[in-house]
Amino acid sequence: MIFALVPCMIALASADLAVDASPLMDKLNQALSSKLGDINAKLAAGMKTKDPMMVNVEKGPLHVDKISDLSSLRVESFKVTGFHMPNLAMALSGAWSGDLNVNGFVDALGKKVPVDAALHGVSFKSDEIDMNLKRNPLEIQGFNVKSLEVSIQSITCQVHFAMPALANIVSKLADKKINESKGKIAEKLSEKMKEVLGNTLNEKIKGALNGKLHEMMR
Repeated sequence: MIFALVPCMIALASADLAVDASPLMDKLNQALSSKLGDINAKLAAGMKTKDPMMVNVEKGPLHVDKISDLSSLRVESFKVTGFHMPNLAMALSGAWSGDLNVNGFVDALGKKVPVDAALHGVSFKSDEIDMNLKRNPLEIQGFNVKSLEVSIQSITCQVHFAMPALANIVSKLADKKINESKGKIAEKLSEKMKEVLGNTLNEKIKGALNGKLHEMMR
């Protein structure tokens, strides 16, 4: 069995010699693939506990207070991409299946005008996740999510203003400022998701993955 070769592979890797680690990576990726549904369920549950998420982003007269509907995200790919014992490099990508809703207000004409916005095409990715692996027995020790990037395709917004003659002016102002804030909003989402992903992998998923690995080794 391939796992009988693991101690030898690790010893060679630690000696900085060339090693073909692809069979082990294949086994780990099979385990990850089998648990992708569980990862998505636990990650969605973790994000739901942060919903709505307070962001407090300001851009001129625009104030973005919170983002909601965070639990519709789905990891589409999660795999081992490199082998540098005791750490394995990993990559993850996915997206939210629906729009994320944003609430805030814009200061206009001496009033705080409510603003509702929608974030469209929100996706996420990371190629800087480490899995720490122990041998004898083969076991995942933990995950380190070093960075995660969120991208927002577009933003649309709607203002609630009682004066129709001025509503279009205020709407254009809010739309301009919220699109100028897109990078900062994405950064806030990245920070929160990085935290939740790390907690989910280490506290909710690590044990299940180790169970699957032990099952595959029998």
